[in-house]
Amino acid sequence: MQTHRAIIESIFALAPKNELWATPISGLTVHAADRSIRFNGYIQDPSLCVVLLGERQICTNGHCQVFGNQEMMFCPVNLPIVTQTLSVAENQPYLAISLRLDFDLIAKIITQLPPQKISENINQRTKWELENEIKDCLLRLLNLLNSPNHIHFLAPLILNELYFYLLQSEQGGYIRSLLSQDGNIAKIANATKILERKFADTLNMSALAEEVGMSVRGFTLILKA
Repeated sequence: MQTHRAIIESIFALAPKNELWATPISGLTVHAADRSIRFNGYIQDPSLCVVLLGERQICTNGHCQVFGNQEMMFCPVNLPIVTQTLSVAENQPYLAISLRLDFDLIAKIITQLPPQKISENINQRTKWELENEIKDCLLRLLNLLNSPNHIHFLAPLILNELYFYLLQSEQGGYIRSLLSQDGNIAKIANATKILERKFADTLNMSALAEEVGMSVRGFTLILKA
């Protein structure tokens, strides 16, 4: 069995460099780079984003954070961001992955789990240490890219396992709270379409909240992460 390091090195060798690679695994994007790259005006889908090699800076709502090796960005709602790789060179490569969250699948898994009370004190921070169980699932998912014929059968099994562990983690409470708020995920998705359509315009929170039929307070709380 390949070690985690061997999987990371094999995927870096396989991936196109200095661009986003939409892999054959639905929702999984890989970014491998050997030079610094900056993306402006990027709408991040609801996703798990993990840096496996190197560092990157992510800015949203005027707040910037640096994500290093084995750190995860948990983004449960669509979010406009600016991101830049840091200190990247041929001898210091960068590798990160982004897995778009499948809320339909997550909702099905929740129905198979024991009921769990949703805490009123949900931690909505963006930056998390990557838990071992989630890391193992992500790397096994990545390793399927070395065996494309296995993707169709094995990827859904690994994703089920990954979402199970995600729901057991501290982030799971936030996901459950989002799914329990009728229509909020759909409303945020609609707001994202408006953002994409009017990205060059000046839109404030009040205008966006009004367009999707939410209160400013409720809309802002959902967007905060």
